[in-house]
Amino acid sequence: MGLGLLAVAAAVVVVVIESAGDLGDEAIIAEAFGAHDRILVVGAEGVGRYAPRGADVVTADHAPEAIASALSGADPSAFVAALRAEGIEAVLVDSRPGDAGEFAPSSVRAGLVGYPHVPGLTAVALVPGVVVYEIDDVEALVPAHAEALAHVARRVLAGDRPPRIASFPEPLRRVRNVEIMVLLREGSRARLWRSARGSSLARALTTAAVVARQRWAERSQAMGGDLDELLPRFAVEVVLLSEDGTLGSRSEAFVERAFSAEHGVAFERRGTWHYQLPSARPDEPGAVMEAYRALFSDNGLQPEALDREDLRPYRLVATPLAVSAPSPGTAEPDDGAAGSAGSSPLPSSPSLPSGASEPSDEGA
Repeated sequence: MGLGLLAVAAAVVVVVIESAGDLGDEAIIAEAFGAHDRILVVGAEGVGRYAPRGADVVTADHAPEAIASALSGADPSAFVAALRAEGIEAVLVDSRPGDAGEFAPSSVRAGLVGYPHVPGLTAVALVPGVVVYEIDDVEALVPAHAEALAHVARRVLAGDRPPRIASFPEPLRRVRNVEIMVLLREGSRARLWRSARGSSLARALTTAAVVARQRWAERSQAMGGDLDELLPRFAVEVVLLSEDGTLGSRSEAFVERAFSAEHGVAFERRGTWHYQLPSARPDEPGAVMEAYRALFSDNGLQPEALDREDLRPYRLVATPLAVSAPSPGTAEPDDGAAGSAGSSPLPSSPSLPSGASEPSDEGA
């Protein structure tokens, strides 16, 4: 997803099937389709049997030209637009190697085969052979709204009373389940970060900022002093954290394959969410499982906790939204946070639990 873009209400589902003989959990597939009743099927004959009973199924061979062209093209947004224009509510794709045929490696069709993070799509569930995506209704976060998020985060961190939700621009107070992280950075070093889930960007932001200030106050001596004095030296970053697929299989081979470099490992357990941001994991074999083991250890669980029935593992994507730069003359010489939303990296090794109503852990 490009910087400044927010994924909001999901409208279309894409199901990618790698092998007609390995379809994973059919219950997960059925649940992913929900009430969608117009389905595009791309692939071998017979794949359409996994579409919801009674659905209006359209095969790729008979699909409108705009959809066929978008599948072979490299622009996911064109594919989404074509689906919407034709009233297609779900897409079922057979992705066996022999089916790739005419599709170039850079095409939308090829991009749907594996388990990548695809701009414009949000994965819902992943099982061997199948990944279920929701195609998001994406809207631009205009510069003025991004600036408002960063400004409010800084003022709340400075001790100001959070503004009323009604005072935020409509796109920021619009009802939707989101998770926002507020991060304080000094130079290139992330000092503290907190995240919160809320029913709007405004609510999640203010909760995260309030709890971040509280956490700093609790540890002010260890953090180097009073936040009111140090805050002008810090960049304040606002980051959208999004789920990108629940894991339907927990085998080591599948888990390693399901994560791309853009995904952080994460899990939900008993109403709390725990995660490690994407940049915390090295790009090497076995790194995903090792990241999960470290995350479990950080949260008092055994290394093999991935197999627990009360735990839901999922992938996390972090999208920078806005930055409030340090006050002039106060930043460290190597400060990289003052600038556009994506000008500075996320913390290199965070393990950040966050709850539905308040976040849980800081980086220090």
